[in-house]
Amino acid sequence: MSIFTGIFYFIILAGILVFIHEGGHFLAAKLFKVRVLTFSLGMGPKIFGFKKGDTDYIISAIPVGGYVKLFGDDPSEELSNEEISLSMQGISPYKKAIIYIAGPAMNLIFPVFLYFFMFLNQNMVPPAEIGMIIENSPAQKADLQPGDIVTKVNGSAVYSWNHMVEKISSMPGKKIELQINREGKTVTTFVTPKTIDGMKYDIPILSHLKDKKGQIGIVGVYANTIVGIEYNSPAYKNGLSNF
Repeated sequence: MSIFTGIFYFIILAGILVFIHEGGHFLAAKLFKVRVLTFSLGMGPKIFGFKKGDTDYIISAIPVGGYVKLFGDDPSEELSNEEISLSMQGISPYKKAIIYIAGPAMNLIFPVFLYFFMFLNQNMVPPAEIGMIIENSPAQKADLQPGDIVTKVNGSAVYSWNHMVEKISSMPGKKIELQINREGKTVTTFVTPKTIDGMKYDIPILSHLKDKKGQIGIVGVYANTIVGIEYNSPAYKNGLSNF
């Protein structure tokens, strides 16, 4: 079942990406008043579809890829003057270029909107607050403490846990200055992140390179493990209570 589930989700994902890609070609063609003959999701024989205006909207048998067929895209095709005005033959080269580029451009633009709307309702980010210090780490040697809130790295303000980690990771082996809010008081300390190997490049000519990152040995603050009990569950029978 897992194989079929994977295939199913692959088809759905591929279908969305193809729809976005071919939709770019389609919209650009419509913008320049070029007649679109076919808009197909999938390749090969037609399974089903419908026609609206000049365009056949179809689902094809092979669920990978797709295409948009534009009127007059074959330069050897002979067309009347009226037909040329609605065809690829009747538009300027720069408009043709826009139509061809619009598909890949939509694939680049789509993730921007996708991630924007995915995180639109996220109104909280983890603070740059230290929850735990790893033993014998650079953080412990710098006398950092649980509950410290990092406010600046090398004089530059940080606004969240991830923002702080990004800054520290980019300076492996370099002495950096941390400004800390400790119980309402501002404390300054210095720490040198330990250098660790990150991503190794798979490209043959870059295989000798490794991504170096800095770590100081701190863990963030996690939400309290508040219990909610299901009636008649093993937890309930062993005496655990809500909250």
